[in-house]
Amino acid sequence: MKRQVPGGWLFGIIVAALLVTAVAVPWWLVQSVRTARLAVGQTHEIITTTQKFLSAIQDAETGQRGYLITGQEAYLQPYETALGQIHDLLQRLSSLSAADPLQVERIGRLSVFAEQRLAELEKNVALVREGRAQAAEALVSSDRGRIAMDNVRQVVAEIEAANYEQRAALIRDARRAETVSLIGTIAILAALVAVLATAAVLLRQTLDSFRQAEQRADENAEQLRVALDSLSQGISVFDADNRLIAWNTCFVELFSVPAAYQVVGTPYASFVRHDWVDEEGDFLETPEQLAAAPPEAAQRGQPIVYERRRKDGRTFEMRRTPVSTGGFVVTYTDITARLKTEAQLRASQRMEAVGQLTGGVAHDFNNLLTVVVGNLDLMLRDVQKARPDAGRDPDLAAKLRAALGAAERGAQLTRQLLAFARRQPLEPQPLDLGRVVAEAATLLRRSLGETVEIEAATAAGLWTVLADPAQLENLIINLALNARDAMPEGGRLTIELANVVLDADYARENPEAPAGQYVLLAVSDTGHGMPPDVAARAFDPFFTTKPEGKGTGLGLSQAYGFVKQSGGHIKIYSEVGHGTTVRVYLPRTNRSVVKTERSPVDLPLGTGRTILVVEDDEQVRRTVVAMLHELGYATIEAGDGNSALAVLATDPREIDLMFTDVVLPGVLRGRELADRARAIRPRLAIAYTSGYTQNAIIHHGRVDEGIVFLSKPYRKDDLARKLREALLAVGNWGNEDPVREQVRADSFQPGVVLIVEDEAIVRLSTLGMVEALGHRGIGVGTAAEALAVLDEGTERVDLVILDVGLPDRSGEDLAQQIREQWPGLPIIIASGYGGGAEVPGTLRLGKPYDLSALGATFRLLGLAVA
Repeated sequence: MKRQVPGGWLFGIIVAALLVTAVAVPWWLVQSVRTARLAVGQTHEIITTTQKFLSAIQDAETGQRGYLITGQEAYLQPYETALGQIHDLLQRLSSLSAADPLQVERIGRLSVFAEQRLAELEKNVALVREGRAQAAEALVSSDRGRIAMDNVRQVVAEIEAANYEQRAALIRDARRAETVSLIGTIAILAALVAVLATAAVLLRQTLDSFRQAEQRADENAEQLRVALDSLSQGISVFDADNRLIAWNTCFVELFSVPAAYQVVGTPYASFVRHDWVDEEGDFLETPEQLAAAPPEAAQRGQPIVYERRRKDGRTFEMRRTPVSTGGFVVTYTDITARLKTEAQLRASQRMEAVGQLTGGVAHDFNNLLTVVVGNLDLMLRDVQKARPDAGRDPDLAAKLRAALGAAERGAQLTRQLLAFARRQPLEPQPLDLGRVVAEAATLLRRSLGETVEIEAATAAGLWTVLADPAQLENLIINLALNARDAMPEGGRLTIELANVVLDADYARENPEAPAGQYVLLAVSDTGHGMPPDVAARAFDPFFTTKPEGKGTGLGLSQAYGFVKQSGGHIKIYSEVGHGTTVRVYLPRTNRSVVKTERSPVDLPLGTGRTILVVEDDEQVRRTVVAMLHELGYATIEAGDGNSALAVLATDPREIDLMFTDVVLPGVLRGRELADRARAIRPRLAIAYTSGYTQNAIIHHGRVDEGIVFLSKPYRKDDLARKLREALLAVGNWGNEDPVREQVRADSFQPGVVLIVEDEAIVRLSTLGMVEALGHRGIGVGTAAEALAVLDEGTERVDLVILDVGLPDRSGEDLAQQIREQWPGLPIIIASGYGGGAEVPGTLRLGKPYDLSALGATFRLLGLAVA
């Protein structure tokens, strides 16, 4: 209900305000006129006084001149009278003009000029009285008197002009105020008349409002009806007797309500079963269910919500809201599209959950696979280099290859999971899809067999796409293999390429596919096809219709993830008995295709170069170091970003490349570590590795441009080529310095190694290995003995090897003390178990270790071996 406006009070306030204004404004205007008139009188007085002052000066000058001519004292009477008036007139002028700074300044100048003229007159009179008439005449003949009098007249003229101007302005203001006063009075009287007329109109409108109330109510009812009819929800209103009293058009259209039921008073029970919509079952609540509803629910107005599915597949949400005065309102909402969207959202969330799971697992799993693949690869090369008569198992190489193949399949499984979750690291580049398909078709013709006929159709003027070439080729092969499996007795495989434009209508029906220009890759087969329920799940991970052991169910999932990650769209069309078509839409790019040269067949070696390996996983780090040694690189190890920066800042050796894991402990990792490393050594090459795909150099699954990245796990061949790529990027490949390499080879000098080990057998064994490496060893059994050797300083110790578990203190504590007292002394901490406190600047060596491991550790610390 609208709140009544207190019109009487408002009208009274307006009238009172007008009356106050009618009194206040004329009074203010009268005062303004009076003030203006007083100001006019003051200016007139200033002008009169100024004229009197000038007249007095002139009278004094006239009397003095008569005295000079005649010598008679009677002529001095006007002069003396004027002298008495001039001072009073100056004081009066100063009083009248005190509020005007300009006039005060003028009166000051007038006073100075007048004093100068009167002083001259007085001097003339004195000269005559002294009998020096000629001197007085000479003084009169000079221009000083005339100049002084001209100055007086000029200042008087300025004062009079300013006052004339001010008087004219005041007169104008006074006349304007009188005019405004008259107009304001007339306006107030007119306003009073207007208020009275408005009051009469308001009274008439009040009477008319009663007649218009019914008309407005009818208009509101019509507006409400139109508003209800414009809703996409069906609405029906029932009274306390469960009879229809109102409805909207959507209710009639949604349920095809017969005309016979579109009548006020139709019982609710007539709508319950909806025989014209459903074949069986109650579509709405029954009258019995309505009667069983708790009465307190109606009092609180709580709605009853339930869903019903029609035989045409559409789902509706019914909401019955009780009305406190009796009756209820039922709204009918078609939620089919919402349920579909929610299903898509759940699928997206499921994919995201899988992505989170695989992304987290991938890091650790790929680290393990890196160790497995790297060591198997090294073992296989050792076996291949061994002599046939070395007494080894002749089948060892085959067993190692089988194990390596299983590890590679494990890595492939991880890549497939990452691909489905759209988290695999991609390296997209502009591609000619026709060329990729032509190369893949050549491979497929050899691998699919003679029973499958392959036909490739490429449209002219094909656009360029931006995609990872290896993953794209893998997608084509996966789709072709699926097509082959769908045609066990043979058939035709067709690969089509064409430029297409997806319009807004297609994008509305497929929200995941933005409108735009695409290149279509369609792979069709003439196989047995898929029913709709199977086609709907074709992209689900691990879903397969193949027999046990014939597939992982990840082929289409991987294709789906790759296409989505590349910004494209993928769709399956299948009909049982007629075959299947998979359509892949990859977005067009304006970038030009870059021709790339294939990598050389020979494995690139890094003889003479040093690599800083930054990896927190010790097993992975050891495996990488071993592979790098096989490739001819010298290595330095660091377990985190801070340790790596310390090496770069303090190690005098020339470091050519930093090979770093992206995910490192601490706050310094990946890209930030590389930036700070290059600040220390600008020519340093950088290569990254990671088993995790969400990091600082991979965004939306794509490796940042200009980054050299190697996914875990990897083999030695992959590592060699990536390192070559990183060194080429900084111009550090193919520039070997033979002199430098010869100096490295000829610069070996034996050193002294302090071995701190309480187990005598281990100590003796280590001493033997140290000597085999060309150095001399000093063996002690306790931390105290080690410190004594270092304190004496009789032997220059080049390296310390200490055990973790010493009788008198822990190895970590001893290492920390040595690091503080002898900062540049390299330290190796040997341990038969993991863990322990990290000591900066030290290396850990796991027990048991052999001569090769000990030698590699020596080299890492910069100590040469024989």
